[in-house]
Amino acid sequence: MGTILNQPVDNLSVVKGLNPASLWHHFANLASIPRPSGAEAKVLDYIEGVSLKNKGVCRRDLVGNLLVSIPGLAGRSGEKTLSPLVFQGHVDMVCEQNSHGKHDFHRDPIRLTKRPEQPGWIFGSGTTLGADNGIGVAAMLAMMEEAKGFSRGTEFLFTVDEETGLTGAQGLGPDLLTGDTLLNLDTEEEGALYVGCAGGLDLDAHWRCSRMLSQDPKFETFRLEVSGLKGGHSGIDIDKQRGNAVKLLAYVLDNLLALATEQMLQVISLNGGKARNAIPREAVALVAVYSEAQKHLIALTKELEDKLKEIYKEADPQLKISLSPHPDPTDWPPMDPRVAKKWIKAILGFPSQPYRFELGIAGLVRTSSNLGVIETEKNQITIRSKLRSSSDLELEVLKKELTTVLELADGQVKVGGGYCGWQPDLQSSLLRTAQAVHAEVFGHKAEVKAIHAGLECGLIGSRYPKMKMISFGPNIVNAHSPDEAVEVASVERFWTYLKALVQMLQEQTRILSD
Repeated sequence: MGTILNQPVDNLSVVKGLNPASLWHHFANLASIPRPSGAEAKVLDYIEGVSLKNKGVCRRDLVGNLLVSIPGLAGRSGEKTLSPLVFQGHVDMVCEQNSHGKHDFHRDPIRLTKRPEQPGWIFGSGTTLGADNGIGVAAMLAMMEEAKGFSRGTEFLFTVDEETGLTGAQGLGPDLLTGDTLLNLDTEEEGALYVGCAGGLDLDAHWRCSRMLSQDPKFETFRLEVSGLKGGHSGIDIDKQRGNAVKLLAYVLDNLLALATEQMLQVISLNGGKARNAIPREAVALVAVYSEAQKHLIALTKELEDKLKEIYKEADPQLKISLSPHPDPTDWPPMDPRVAKKWIKAILGFPSQPYRFELGIAGLVRTSSNLGVIETEKNQITIRSKLRSSSDLELEVLKKELTTVLELADGQVKVGGGYCGWQPDLQSSLLRTAQAVHAEVFGHKAEVKAIHAGLECGLIGSRYPKMKMISFGPNIVNAHSPDEAVEVASVERFWTYLKALVQMLQEQTRILSD
């Protein structure tokens, strides 16, 4: 039986009285268990505990994915029955928090909260909420409690390390699942049935950076900071014209270096972003500023802030850029200015935006890139990005273009983490059934969509090519940021629809076929 860590706050009290009670109960418990990517052992123990209470048989594969199987009543009586119905979601979460936050995602629970100014939504307290994909996992656990009464068998696949590279789905063996109909519960828009997703790859670059022997005592260390941005998911939100903190900081630095001189301003470090698949909300550069140039550079920074705030007044109205004394000492002297200028120029030339849109599908991004992270070590600068596309050829073209930009600036490029997309099948019998159930429950059909993000369905489909799949979920906004929230009422409707669809699928008397 899995255990829940001691809770400094009572998450269960936040969800008390919400429907469905079992789903919210599990969601509150999941929030109380730290589950960053790559550290999912405790949450998997909790899931195993729930499964054992419900006569589930647990199996883990080599990469750590957990499969819980519950036989159906018909199968237990010896009757011929349908193959198991598969439910799937990932157990890890993106770990983001507000600047100066002290949350340790490996140790501290997420604190659920409500905001009076936004009634009807559940948030984290200065951190990501983990509704992506905690709500889906909670729904699977609630469904597991009912599955032992189904005539059709069920399989519950809990994958690991989705957020940092789809590692669980990448390592999924071809013999783990026996079902041929899969419900993925990892999308974030009520009333939409997703039948396709983009593929992607990771593109990183680093620069070796030499440094001066020491910092001139006439220079003082200052903190140049970009903050207040919304950030968001690098696939779902890439077309919303939000600011990228890393690119904006590089823009400000480039302007200051052009307006000043290296005798007035020198770069020590630049760090920003937490994940390659999140639009960075904050970035900080430590710079050495000549004493007599401080007022001048602070004024120039304010002028640049005013100009950028005008550009982003609609998409990111809380944008803030500041240059202020840095109270803590730094052991690193400034970088060689020639090296610093090269990688600053590379960041400026690296697009973090949609590259192409789908023809014939209004508003759907087909290909994009996101510069998500920059990290400084004493002798190296590293950037990490995520490229996405539903076109393998276009993804290859974009990779070559960006590699060229980085290599021209003397960057050492590394490409990896590739995963395939999920091609829509609009004639699927599962889609027809899902639409019929949606019309019966809500009086109208759902929207049929593809998503410009990496769903595990693409990789699962590559391992199980005959698997029929569909993905849906409740309303979740600002995923991958501390403003992540889930709408309470939509969770109840999502659950109502999920139960109705499962009821239809598990009562069918023949295996669905196309």
